[in-house]
Amino acid sequence: MFEAILSLAFAHMPAQRACIGLCQEGNDSVVIKLARSTNPRDTEEFVISNTITSEAIRDRSGVIYLNSNSDAPPSQSIANLSLTSIMCAPLCVDGEVLGVIYLDTRDVKAPFKPTHMKVLSALAALSAVALRQASLREEVQREQRIRDRLSRYSSPHVVDRLVDGNEDDGGSGMYSEE
Repeated sequence: MFEAILSLAFAHMPAQRACIGLCQEGNDSVVIKLARSTNPRDTEEFVISNTITSEAIRDRSGVIYLNSNSDAPPSQSIANLSLTSIMCAPLCVDGEVLGVIYLDTRDVKAPFKPTHMKVLSALAALSAVALRQASLREEVQREQRIRDRLSRYSSPHVVDRLVDGNEDDGGSGMYSEE
C-alpha cells in the first residue's frame, strides 16, 4: 500500500524525494516505513525535517514551504539537503494522526505550489482511511484465527466469551473454587 501511495505522489507532484512515516505511540516522532527518490544514485540515508513533521502532526494539517531557504523554520536537515520546497501532510483519521506523507525537492525550476498541497492533503486523507481499514482487517483476521484455533477444543459459546473478554458468565455459576 505504501508503494502505491508514493507512486501517486510522484505522478501528481514535482517531488524528488518522498516518504511515508508512521507515528510512534506517545510522541510526535516518525518512523519512516518507505522512502523513494527520483535520483537512483541517491543512496544517502533518507533524512527528513522533524520540525516540519512535528508541525504537521501537532496542527493536524498540511505544511508547505515554497521557498525553504527563506520561509522554513531553521533546520539543520533542510540546510544540509539544500531543499527548495517541502510539503508534509498528516495521515489523520477520526482525529488520530497515524503518520505523515513527506515530499521535498531541490529543483528551483519546479517548486511546489499551493495546489500541490491540496492534492497531497487529499491523498493523505484517503491514505489514512485505507491504512485504518487495513489495520482493522488485520485485526479481524487475527481474531478469526484465534477463534478457529479455540473452536477445535471448546464450544462456540466459550470461544465467544474468551475472545470477547467477557468476564460476565451470564449467571451460569462458572467460578473456580479455591
